Amino acid sequence: MARRDRDPSDRSSWGPFVQLADVAEEQVRRIIEDIASADPASLDDEARKIHDLYASFMDTETINHRGLRPVRPLIDAVAALRDTRDLAAFLGEFERIGGHGLFGSYIATDNKDSDRYLFHLVQGGLGLPDESYYR
Repeated sequence: MARRDRDPSDRSSWGPFVQLADVAEEQVRRIIEDIASADPASLDDEARKIHDLYASFMDTETINHRGLRPVRPLIDAVAALRDTRDLAAFLGEFERIGGHGLFGSYIATDNKDSDRYLFHLVQGGLGLPDESYYR
């Protein structure tokens, strides 16, 4: 019989919070798929937005046809950078519109003293935050 207290081989960590996150992710997936398969005319405004967003993500033919056109302005902006001042301005604007720059920051409890909160500055990354994004 397999031991249930060991980490699954496809996970870097395992425990009750990871299991809860998996359950929540599955529930949200089912809700979204139910909305996506519904007749758009029968949906309220919020559900229609979910329906349309999901449909746009799943429309790989249109995505592939558009290619780099949707991000061309960002590519051109990066290509036009001349110096560190331009880079700083670009990174500030990119962060303002929801992009992620060279660094990330957050506030969380101190690992050594849970009564204290610390400011954490971390390197930005090119990777994806969770395996479910690329499965």
